[in-house]
Amino acid sequence: MKKVFRLIFLGVIIGITVKVLNKKQISIHDLAKTLSEQVASAVEEFIREVGQPDPGEQEDDRQVHASLQDTEPLATQPFSNDVPERDAGNGLEFNGSRIRNKIDLTGSGVYGREYLIPRDTKKDKGRWRELDKWAREIPPQYEQSIEQLIGKLMKPAKNELEKARLIYSWIATHIHYDDRGFNTGFYCDTEAGSVLKYKVAVCQGYSNLFTALGLAAGLEVVSVTGYSKGISYTPGSRFHDTNHAWNAFKAEGIWRLADLTWGAGHGKAVNGRLVSEMEFNDFWFDTDPDRFIFTHLPQSTQYQFSSQQVSFAEYQRMLKISEAYFALGFDGTACLAKVKNGQALELPFVYHIDGAIQALSLQQERIVPANQPIRLKVRSEEAVEMAVINNGEWIYMQQSGEEFLAVIDPRPGDLSLQVKFDPGENFFNTVLKYEVR
Repeated sequence: MKKVFRLIFLGVIIGITVKVLNKKQISIHDLAKTLSEQVASAVEEFIREVGQPDPGEQEDDRQVHASLQDTEPLATQPFSNDVPERDAGNGLEFNGSRIRNKIDLTGSGVYGREYLIPRDTKKDKGRWRELDKWAREIPPQYEQSIEQLIGKLMKPAKNELEKARLIYSWIATHIHYDDRGFNTGFYCDTEAGSVLKYKVAVCQGYSNLFTALGLAAGLEVVSVTGYSKGISYTPGSRFHDTNHAWNAFKAEGIWRLADLTWGAGHGKAVNGRLVSEMEFNDFWFDTDPDRFIFTHLPQSTQYQFSSQQVSFAEYQRMLKISEAYFALGFDGTACLAKVKNGQALELPFVYHIDGAIQALSLQQERIVPANQPIRLKVRSEEAVEMAVINNGEWIYMQQSGEEFLAVIDPRPGDLSLQVKFDPGENFFNTVLKYEVR
């Protein structure tokens, strides 16, 4: 209770201080930032001491039917206060005062160190969109049986990978997660025909349906049971029983991985009960095994497919790396190599954003060397503006088509990447947050 009173007291002090400073027209940007960090630290400490589940409390073996992805890797973080505006002189207007971009080196002749990230050239996003639309719009009259659905669903498929993609897309957009079963322990039937009929499933049902449809389409596909770091996982937890099911399938002679449950949406806890939301997510289709292994460990090692085998003990010690981090394009193989070599992974904080961004040149790790110019480059079809904030100083990135570029000389402190997707809104969302040393 003492910590609760401390939090309430700190909140009151912040409120009074902000009110007084506003009356005196004193800028509170830095002060508010410092105080908010103290509040966040106190909240985290309170949660750790009184709100953290006991790592020794484990789910029973029925959880093999119940694993669901987290709602977001980290909650969306809008950065809406005191957003400076551009002016024609490449400066910034901030609370009526002009601020120069002293650390913006773009166009100065300084190239800056690059942390290049290879592009994924294996996936044709345009073709995927066509197939996803076809699967999403299959008329209900074709859903009466496995054979009938496959007969209609496979019409546009040109190869094995496209067959698997169509099945993935149909399941992920038509099958709802069984919240009632998760919350009560009374699960719906996980047999493929039943899932097709009632359109409700938990992980084993999603996996069984993908297997049944894949086999009917002529694919080599299996259901995989194992351990996942999903919605009920907390750092330090130990696994005693398997708690999730997903799939492995072969296409073009290569074994690949897919998690239909996580591809269909995400969940969050509301008043101690799971509430899931359908939201198509193609990250979990044909996922790189070296990324997949940070959240999924198959019970049978033959279904890992990663560049280096991970033992059960290693998996339990490994950092859970969020989908949002890898979705930016960061390299799972490099992360896995560090783990296998016994090196610590220090990754930037990654936040959920409502749009797609592809990193072209960004540092993978959290610590950025100070006073060494770096080149930041990202691509996004949806972003309208992007910026970098280093210790409260804003640097708008230069835009060329879908690419955004900045060359900066980072100063010690925090550094974050910001994005705006809606031109009508006056706020940015944080994508990544680094520490400059």
